[in-house]
Amino acid sequence: MTTRPYAECLAETLALCGIPDANAVEVGRIKIFINRRARKAFSESDYWPRFYHVGEERVCSEAGLLPYAQEGKNTIKTCLRIHATEPFATCGASEYRDFVAENDGYQIQGYCPHLLSKNAPYQISTNFFLIPAIQGRYEYAGDVGPALNGDVFPFFRSTSNNDYYIYPSVIAITPTSDSSVSWMLGSFSGPNWTSGALSYDTPDAANGNYTSSNGAAGTPTVTLIPTYSVFVTYRSVFSEKYGDADGENPDVPEEWFAYMSYGAYADWLRSEGQQEKAQMADVEAYDQLLPHLEDLDRQSGSLVHTRTVNHTNAQAR
Repeated sequence: MTTRPYAECLAETLALCGIPDANAVEVGRIKIFINRRARKAFSESDYWPRFYHVGEERVCSEAGLLPYAQEGKNTIKTCLRIHATEPFATCGASEYRDFVAENDGYQIQGYCPHLLSKNAPYQISTNFFLIPAIQGRYEYAGDVGPALNGDVFPFFRSTSNNDYYIYPSVIAITPTSDSSVSWMLGSFSGPNWTSGALSYDTPDAANGNYTSSNGAAGTPTVTLIPTYSVFVTYRSVFSEKYGDADGENPDVPEEWFAYMSYGAYADWLRSEGQQEKAQMADVEAYDQLLPHLEDLDRQSGSLVHTRTVNHTNAQAR
């Protein structure tokens, strides 16, 4: 998706208004008008590609409560569709037809618990003396090798402190005996790595726990936390502030550029008491946005936007 510099949008608006860019007071006012028009452009459609997320797997409760916010993901503003399995990649994904917006999230009617397919959190429990803060919630961060007796072991990253990891390395006990797994628990700070090694049994496939086998201090365990999910199509919250100061976004969406400049011009005219000119500028501003709104109807076909309710996809299963 293409962008244009905010400085160009500001310069175009100042030119329409006949204001020199050296007038700091008026430049500050115009920035407010430009950002006001950005928010208005955002509200014109649910389907702007920058803020439209299709079939994203998100965590929900076992009872089917989908929070608006989730760490590492965009905050939901408007939930459009919810599927039980990944949609649009293949046909036949079951869809939840009924959900209600509540104070703390969307309550899905008839939710059937479905385990998170990837990046499920784990609980690390230990009183390992070198790093007592190692215990807590971790996320699965992929498998690592080499494998031991056909098993590939997982790598975990702390969800509360990115400096903490737990990962395995395979070590040989003797040249003639089976290998063992040494779990490395540690933290990385600057150039210094502090870690402790413990040997663990091969994981029990039934419960996913790892238990100390050498009597070292502490008995760390890695336990999968049952986490449930749905696949959500939604519009995310708009939080951008365009500008050239620190913390502001210097890149204006190409599809909003002309509308933001002409719309800001209309708002400036209105603030100056020139109501008739402002009305004409409003019409011209919307004419700049209309072709981009029409593009939204053409670029995604009907598969994502349109919902067909039938006996199969209306079942919560």
